[in-house]
Amino acid sequence: MGLGAVGPGCAGMGPQRLLWFLLPTAAFLGLLFLSSLRLPKVQLSACVWGGRPCGWLGGRGETPPPVQGRKPPLLSRLSGSRLPLPRHGTPAPAQAPRCPGQAFQISRLLAAFRACVTPDGEILLGEYLAGWKELIKLIDALGAAFGLLAQETQTKMEILQGHRAGPHAPHYRTLQAMVAFELQRGLVGLRVLPPDWPPSGCRTLLRLHRALKWLELFLGKLSHSGPEEDPSQLCAVAYQAALAPYHSWWVRQAAGLAFLALPSRRELYGLVCAEGEREARAMLLDAVGIIARVYNVTQRVYATRGLLELP
Repeated sequence: MGLGAVGPGCAGMGPQRLLWFLLPTAAFLGLLFLSSLRLPKVQLSACVWGGRPCGWLGGRGETPPPVQGRKPPLLSRLSGSRLPLPRHGTPAPAQAPRCPGQAFQISRLLAAFRACVTPDGEILLGEYLAGWKELIKLIDALGAAFGLLAQETQTKMEILQGHRAGPHAPHYRTLQAMVAFELQRGLVGLRVLPPDWPPSGCRTLLRLHRALKWLELFLGKLSHSGPEEDPSQLCAVAYQAALAPYHSWWVRQAAGLAFLALPSRRELYGLVCAEGEREARAMLLDAVGIIARVYNVTQRVYATRGLLELP
């Protein structure tokens, strides 16, 4: 539909109905504009914009009160964006890419998340971030409307990588060690995080954790979907279950409109470079099972410590 065709429909609306039409549209256009911007080099404190935690992946955006007489712990600064993610533990055997030249490779995603959980049930943060590095490429492939989500996800990964490269790096090798360390040192901020303190690793990973559930649900629904089912609707249902409760009205409207720009079901299946739809479904189900295992272990750690509702 051309822009000129919108006029008569809008002219028939009352002022209140016109406002309800324009507000989500403006939010979506703002999202597209922001996703087209190139982010500057990110420092460790960049995830707190104007004293508020980043919003897209689950931050509610409260402004914490200033805390006097306390100095934040020293952490290393990051040198730039798109940092490499070093691996820990025994890496999985390298596999040739199924789609040479494509950024997203599901084999790397599966290898990283398979290696993420140790036999003792610990979450290795290096492998966790390596898995998210591939998920960002998948999010990028969903279209320009998801650019802001990919950028904020990358920012959160850089925050965690900054902790892993900082003076307390040994405490950031596993999720369990990070949680124990930050709780013991009072770095989590169970109610608010002082604005002059660096972002908490526990808070930051919780945002990724919530988004991981959204992707798990969406990929699961996609793998079971039929030709008549719209991927945008599947994605919206997964979003409502996993992320919408933590987002403002504006973000929910923008997200709902962004989902409308999703590629077709056939194009999404093509991202895994399978030989036919049956293999694509099987590969997606494999990914869902592996992601769910990582999610469930992380969920238990946060639930045991009472950290699932961190602001």
